[in-house]
Amino acid sequence: MRFDLTEEQKILEKNARDYFSARYTREALRGFISKPAFDRARWQEIAGQGWLAALVEEKYGGLALKLGDIFPLLRAAGRTPVPLPLWESAVVAPLLLKEQKDEQARSQILAALAEGRAMATAALYEDADIIEPVKVSLRARRENGAYVLEGEKPIVSFGADADWLIVLARTDLGLTLFVVGKDTPGIKAADVPATDVTYSFAKVKFSGARVGAGNLIGEEGKGGAQLKRVVPPAQVALCAEMLGGCDRVLEMCVEYAKQRVQFKRLI
Repeated sequence: MRFDLTEEQKILEKNARDYFSARYTREALRGFISKPAFDRARWQEIAGQGWLAALVEEKYGGLALKLGDIFPLLRAAGRTPVPLPLWESAVVAPLLLKEQKDEQARSQILAALAEGRAMATAALYEDADIIEPVKVSLRARRENGAYVLEGEKPIVSFGADADWLIVLARTDLGLTLFVVGKDTPGIKAADVPATDVTYSFAKVKFSGARVGAGNLIGEEGKGGAQLKRVVPPAQVALCAEMLGGCDRVLEMCVEYAKQRVQFKRLI
């Protein structure tokens, strides 16, 4: 069994490392930390590389690559780290949106994500201490052929900037996934502070936000089963990004150890 990268993956990782290291220097990251903001122009620039289209199906303008093919990109992004929702919009969203009920809406959303015209994020869990969706209190009640969302998601990565939210709510039939436009009436997002200063987070409130049946992702009441299929491989992709960060930290430690002098000698 081969565990090393293919030639195509090696090229992708090198190109991504060169790109991110040139644009996300320490000075650039300090600027983001002092004034965090989602960079739309940079997002579209990244889309021009084809990176946001990696997991999107070809019929929607994507590259239809396998999940493992995007790992070198995420690993390169983790070295900087890149203050963009690559994992949320380029991994989680395409994996879940494959089951969106409305074909026309799915086509439009995925095409916009692949081209960098839009960004999506996941508003799934409500308790930071758990990864199982057992405490979801956001409700979606049926009303005249539509669903009305009531509740909140206390911490959503780039929740104030996303064009689309993938939302986990509780209906009478159980946990259900929806894709919801951020401009839907009844949705408000407010920035919240977080430990990870390279990311922006928001509390998203749903007050009578109304969505149609076409916004369903999969079947009503099947959200828990869908997440069990999608979240584990998506978490592996996130680990690729974390591995990139570990790589860079190790390199920095080695560089420092070669220069650090103690008792008049290098350590």
